[in-house]
Amino acid sequence: MPAQTGMPSKASRSATSPPPPAVPPRTVDPTKTDTRQKKDPLRATPEEIAEAKAAEAYWTPERIANAVPVDLRKGPAAEGGRTKAPPTLDKLMRASSAYDNRGVATAGVFLINDDDDPQSDPGKRDEFCSASSVSSPTESLIITAAHCLNDNDRFKSLAFAPGWKPDPSHQGRGIAPYGIFPIKSGKIWIDGRYLSQGPAKADDLDFAILRSGPNSKGQFAVQAVARMHNLALAA
Repeated sequence: MPAQTGMPSKASRSATSPPPPAVPPRTVDPTKTDTRQKKDPLRATPEEIAEAKAAEAYWTPERIANAVPVDLRKGPAAEGGRTKAPPTLDKLMRASSAYDNRGVATAGVFLINDDDDPQSDPGKRDEFCSASSVSSPTESLIITAAHCLNDNDRFKSLAFAPGWKPDPSHQGRGIAPYGIFPIKSGKIWIDGRYLSQGPAKADDLDFAILRSGPNSKGQFAVQAVARMHNLALAA
């Protein structure tokens, strides 16, 4: 059978046809998270759970309520030649003119057992500062004032109690609705300029970042309160 002429072969058609349009590269918006790639949730270790239970055993509802402000750590205020006992956390909270019984989830109290000598004596004090949970990959960072820790005193039993509020049914007791989060040893960051210059010259650096462990339920701070503050640092 004679070969047909006048029609291009399949090979010649593909060789002469224009190439397909180039596919533009896919752009990825870094601000959006791919929901198909979910990070594994943080898991508390048995050792961390044990530390949280020890913190709860020390920071009882009564002990937290009777803690005094760090700013008064150098002794009771003198008034008219007579000593005046410092106000407790419970009394300060109840004295507020606009007390909110619901508490604030992201804000709470940074708890400190302050002992300025190695002996077991009345020199140790239970104190507090205000603190807040902040957003971080570890879901466990806390921010507080650097002056709460800027001293040579020995600090023990450091912990964070978010959303702490006085117990409306019991004077001298409080409620920590999200639990007690012990601060990890060696996980406290204070700007070196604040430490060297002091609060008088570096009051704009009066902040400290702390890393907390989970509570006794194995929840990290941000997991427990289900919200956090976002920090924006300017150069």
